[in-house]
Order: sequence, then structure tokens, then C-alpha cells
Amino acid sequence: WFLWCVPLGVIIYYENTYMPNTGIIYKGDETFDVLSIYEGEVVKIEEDEIMGTIVTIKHTENVLSIYQSLKDIRVKEGDLVNKQDIIGSSGKNNLSSNIGDHLHFELIINGQNVDPEKYYGKTIEELNK
Repeated sequence: WFLWCVPLGVIIYYENTYMPNTGIIYKGDETFDVLSIYEGEVVKIEEDEIMGTIVTIKHTENVLSIYQSLKDIRVKEGDLVNKQDIIGSSGKNNLSSNIGDHLHFELIINGQNVDPEKYYGKTIEELNK
């Protein structure tokens, strides 16, 4: 499979509205497992008309990860997950329906969306600084 990525901050046009991309989009040639980036608690699972199925994991008081466009969810609200636990698989949403199965991923630190690519490989302690 290959990785196709749309970076944070790109302007998206959807139904006559321009909006900033608040995360990053990953796509492969076929469906892929979506893993938790850190240990934490699943605090919300929701169905969104635009973004599809969304799973939010709270890692610390200051760090949230949000996985959008999922299918085959394997967790439920209140579950504790470890780093690299499978939470679901790539799916589709209405915002990016033209790209097929993918993951729209957001990382929020201290209430601000950040570019996840700048934080991969860091420990949760390093994110809390």
C-alpha cells in the first residue's frame, strides 16, 4: 500500500464553503487498520454526517487524538487503549468521498490542533511540555 497525505492547514471546499483542514489525511491502496498513537481512554464515539465515524481518545489532560472516517470500530466509550491498539479501520466520509477509504487524523495539544507529523516518535511526556 502507499501513503497519500493531505497536510494540516490546506483549505478544503465543501458544499459552497471553504474551511481549513484541521488534521491530516492518510490513504492507502486498500483498507488499513487504524492504531491508537498513545495509551489513553476512548472518551467519545460519534457518527458525523460529514466526517463519518469519529473516535476520540484522551491521552492526558492536554492531549487528544481524533480518528475520523472510520469503519469496523473495535472500541467503545470508556475503553482504555494501549499504544498501537487497533481502534478500527480506514473508511469514508462525505467531505473526502472522492478519495475512498482513508483516515482523517487530528492531534490536539493544549486545545490547539497541531500537525501530527511533527509529533510522531515523541513520548506522551514530551507532548505535555
